[in-house]
Amino acid sequence: MYVRVVLNRKKAEIRLNIEILPHELKKWDEKMMRFSDREMHANVLLNKIEQKFQDFRYRNATSLNNYNVKAIRDLIMGLELKRSLSIIAYIDKYYNSAIAPNAQMAEGTKRNYRKVLKHLKDFLAFRKSKGAELRDMNVAFA
Repeated sequence: MYVRVVLNRKKAEIRLNIEILPHELKKWDEKMMRFSDREMHANVLLNKIEQKFQDFRYRNATSLNNYNVKAIRDLIMGLELKRSLSIIAYIDKYYNSAIAPNAQMAEGTKRNYRKVLKHLKDFLAFRKSKGAELRDMNVAFA
């Protein structure tokens, strides 16, 4: 069994750790999207996942555009702690903590940093990789 999250025509899937035996497949109810045997472990897990998704939708109803499908999938499945920082978040954090407050750096140098960071963000947008993470950076990416 898989969970699929779809947002703006993009999808992310993850395999669930549920094994279904061939004779149990006959108990699947297409309308309910559950097994007819209410005591099956798969139903309990599906209910928990659905509840997490509904909670996510409720908490983030006005800010769904801040998430991509992989982030939503990982949040629902409890994998958000394993995600690494995005490239954009990292460079913004670096600029705000190391460059902007640096009194010894000339304003022209800071302007050059901002220009380079803007070019990098534009490049990521061009490649449709705004959500790329630091771990995605490699020689091929560069």
